[in-house]
Amino acid sequence: MNLGRNTRHLFIAVAMFSSPGCDLVGVTEHDSPHIEGPSQLRLSSDRVTLYLAADGGNEDHFPSSRSLSARVLDAADNALEEKAGEVQWLSSDEAIAVVNASGLVRTVATGSVTLTASSVLKPSVRATASVTVLDAGHANVVVR
Repeated sequence: MNLGRNTRHLFIAVAMFSSPGCDLVGVTEHDSPHIEGPSQLRLSSDRVTLYLAADGGNEDHFPSSRSLSARVLDAADNALEEKAGEVQWLSSDEAIAVVNASGLVRTVATGSVTLTASSVLKPSVRATASVTVLDAGHANVVVR
C-alpha cells in the first residue's frame, strides 16, 4: 500500500504475558521510515562531443567513444543500489551514436543525438545527454 512520499509506517507489536491470576498485554510501537523509490537520475555529463573513428586517428585527442554513468537517487538524494539503481539507456538515433547497457557511447556517423537514461523501476525518472559527433578529419585544431 502506497501512503505517499513522506509517510511513515507504524508497526505495533503485541505481547501477552500470563501468570497465575494475572493477564497483562504489552504494546510496543516501532516507527520506521517509508522506503523511497527512484525520484531523480543524474548523469556524469549532459553534453558530450565525440568524433568518428578514423584510421590511424588519435583517440586521445579525438575520442570516438565515451562511457557515461547514471546515478538513481531517492527524494533525499541518496543513491539507490542494486535493482532500484538500475538504468536503461536509449539513443534517439542509432545511425549517429549507439549506447550499450553500461552507458558506453560509440559513434557511427556525424550529427547530433540525445541519449536517455531511465530508471528500470520507474521509467518516468530519466535524464538526458546531448551528444555531438564530428568528423575528426575536419576538426578545427589550433596549434600554439
